[in-house]
Amino acid sequence: MRSFFPGKLRRCAFLILPDRMGLKMSKPAFVIAIVATSLLSQTKTGPVIEPDSTDVFFRLAPDGNLTELEPVTGVARVSAKGFIAYKASSAIIFEGPRSPVRFPSGGPALQFVVRPISPFINPIAIYHLRQLDRKKKTREVQLASGTAAPFSISTTATPERGMLTFKATRYGKNSYRITIAPLSPGEYAFGKAGGHEVFCFGVD
Repeated sequence: MRSFFPGKLRRCAFLILPDRMGLKMSKPAFVIAIVATSLLSQTKTGPVIEPDSTDVFFRLAPDGNLTELEPVTGVARVSAKGFIAYKASSAIIFEGPRSPVRFPSGGPALQFVVRPISPFINPIAIYHLRQLDRKKKTREVQLASGTAAPFSISTTATPERGMLTFKATRYGKNSYRITIAPLSPGEYAFGKAGGHEVFCFGVD
């Protein structure tokens, strides 16, 4: 009979066979069988790779390797234009019109990994994913806009503009796997709620 076990475990396989045929297995053989099963399980799965730093986002490849996204620190900007009636807006600006980290569209759902400061923190409560507005030289997130005239002022806050949903599941001992639905072409960024430091990527 041909054994389906690797070379080092082949001996263990023959020790398991008598029990399958209804014969009594000795205690040493039983211990060896348990060890063989454990070794085979480790060979199939193996330890996962987790980030060394907290709050840093990585792309999780199908083979388990991690690719760091583009770290960018945004700058808050308030602009206004007009003469008698003014139009104003506030936004967070990120340098460069597109991220150098690119992924193709139309493929399977993208997965990412992040390590919070504590594994007991719900990542959905502290992180967000946004689609950025692409300009000629920058990417940005508009937070508010408004108009002002001699006898009237109106403002509109848009703190959730471009925000997308994602799923989070435990990954390893201290990290979370972030899974998002397929994205349309554009510029995107992960970040902490209320922060200006983000990790960007693009979809083509």
